[in-house]
Amino acid sequence: TKGIASLVWFSAFLAFFGNGFNYAVTSQYIDKFVPRKHNLAAYSVWMFVGYCGAIAGAVLVTFVRGWICGGHAYEYQCLSHHPHAATAVSPSHKIVANITSNMPIGG
Repeated sequence: TKGIASLVWFSAFLAFFGNGFNYAVTSQYIDKFVPRKHNLAAYSVWMFVGYCGAIAGAVLVTFVRGWICGGHAYEYQCLSHHPHAATAVSPSHKIVANITSNMPIGG
């Protein structure tokens, strides 16, 4: 619906604004308190730490999802609150089950 689409645009704006705001405030802090000859090193360390955090966050998504979903893999999201959650199976599990059920006995 149009309401959800406009909310997505507003949310994306807030996310990018917040990210840019953090970089702007940090740049201002570095310019104000770090000696000019060390500005490049300070900016480089700040960017390195920021990108390491982004990579760590991206990697941790899988681990956190496993903790929240109790080790179950669902097609779209963890649906432990959904009444059919116990019967939900990911597409990869369906493929493996189909392959193994069609295998002849003895290999």
